[in-house]
Amino acid sequence: CRAHLLAVRTLSRCPAPGRASDRAAAGRTGARSSGSTGTSNNIGPRARIYHPSFVFKPGSIEGVGSARAVMVKIGAAGAMGKREAGKAGRAAGAGAAGAAAGAGSVEIPPQLATMVNELERVKNSPEGRARLAVLHAVKQAIVERGGAMNCASLAAALLSSLAELQDEETSSAVLFLLTHILQHVGPNLLRNKLEALVDVVGKAISNFSTSASVARHGDHCMFVIAKSQESTAWRGPEMPIIVDLLLSHSVDTRPKVRKSAQGFIVSLISGEGQAVETARSFIEAKIMSFSSSVFKSCTGTETVTALQLLGMIRDVSPFLSAKAIQAIAQSLVKMLNSEDGRMSQHVYSCLDAMIQLGQEDGDAVWSEKFLSRMVAAGVSSRPNVLKGSDSVIACFRFLLTVVAKLQGRSSVAAAEAASLIFSSGHHRLPSS
Repeated sequence: CRAHLLAVRTLSRCPAPGRASDRAAAGRTGARSSGSTGTSNNIGPRARIYHPSFVFKPGSIEGVGSARAVMVKIGAAGAMGKREAGKAGRAAGAGAAGAAAGAGSVEIPPQLATMVNELERVKNSPEGRARLAVLHAVKQAIVERGGAMNCASLAAALLSSLAELQDEETSSAVLFLLTHILQHVGPNLLRNKLEALVDVVGKAISNFSTSASVARHGDHCMFVIAKSQESTAWRGPEMPIIVDLLLSHSVDTRPKVRKSAQGFIVSLISGEGQAVETARSFIEAKIMSFSSSVFKSCTGTETVTALQLLGMIRDVSPFLSAKAIQAIAQSLVKMLNSEDGRMSQHVYSCLDAMIQLGQEDGDAVWSEKFLSRMVAAGVSSRPNVLKGSDSVIACFRFLLTVVAKLQGRSSVAAAEAASLIFSSGHHRLPSS
C-alpha cells in the first residue's frame, strides 16, 4: 500500500552508523531473516538489525525476526493519518482482549487487559493514537512472522523498534507499552537481557533528553527492570546506570518527571525480596553521594535543586542505615542558616521526620552531643516571622522533637536545651 511504501522510503533514507561493510552485512542478515516470510527486501542495508539476541531464541525472548519488520509496520501505521490510525487504534484496543485489525483477530495476552483499557480510554488523544498505532504495528508484524502472541514477543518487537532511530512521539509510545508489557514477561528474561535492556532504553532516553514523556516512561521501564534483578546484578555495571539516571531525574525541573523518579527510588529502596539488602546498600551509597553533592552546591541564591531533593530524603530516611542518616543530617544542619525562608522550613521538616525514626536506629545516630548541636543550630537560625509563620512553626516542631529525643539521653541536657529555646527572643513577634 502507499503508506507501506512511504515507510520503506523513509527508512531507506536513514543514515546508518558504522562502516559500509557493516551496513552491507546487516542488510544481508535482514534479507535472510525476512526472505522466508515475504517481507520486502527493498528496504536496503540501512535498516540494520539491532540486538540479534532478541530474535527467536529457544528459552529466551521470542521476537519477530528483525527490527526491520517492526519498523516497517510502525512506519506504515504512522503514515495512515489521524483517521486511519484512529481506526486501527480502536480496532487494536477494542474489547478486553484488544483484537487488532489486520492482524487476524489475534488477541493480546489477557495480562495486558488493563493496559488495553487505558489505551481505549485515551484513544482520541494524540498520545493514545500513537500508542494504539504502535501496538497494532507490532501485533501485525508478529502475526506475519509466525510468532506467538505473548508478552515476550511483544516486548521483543518493541525493543527491536526502539533500538532504531525513532521520532519522539513513537519513542514515547513504545516506552509506554514496553513499561506495561515488561511487568508480565517474567524475571528470568529481565535478568538474562539486563545489559541489552539498559542499553536500548537508556539510549532512547538520551536521544530525547528534553522530552518529559520519554523521560517518565523510560524511567518507569528502568524501574521495572531494576526491581526484578538478583543480588549479583546489583554489583554489576548496569545498575549504576539505572540508579544514576533516576537520581538525576529526581531533581529534574519538570514536576512529573521529578515526582515519578523520586517515587521509583523510594520503591526500590523500600522493596522486598532476596536482593533487597544488596539493593538497599547500593542505593543508599548513591543517595549519600548525590545528596552531599547537591547540598554542597546549595547557596543563598541557588536552593532549588536542594529543595527538590529534600522531599525524597525524608521519604527514604526510614530505610537508611544509621551511618547514612547521620551523614545526611549533618549536612542538613549546616543548611539551617539559609536566608531562604522556604528552604529553612523544608530543612526543619526533613530533620524533624528523620529524628522520629525507630528507636534502634535512633540510639545509634542521635547522640546527646549531636542533638545539643542541633538545638543550638536551630535557635541560631532565627526564622523571620515577618516573612511568614510557616518556617517558625516548622522550627518549633523540629526543636521540640529534638528536646523530646534528648530527654531520653539526658534529662539535664534536655532541660538546658528547653531553657535555651524558650529564653531566646529570636522567635518573638514584634511589639506593637
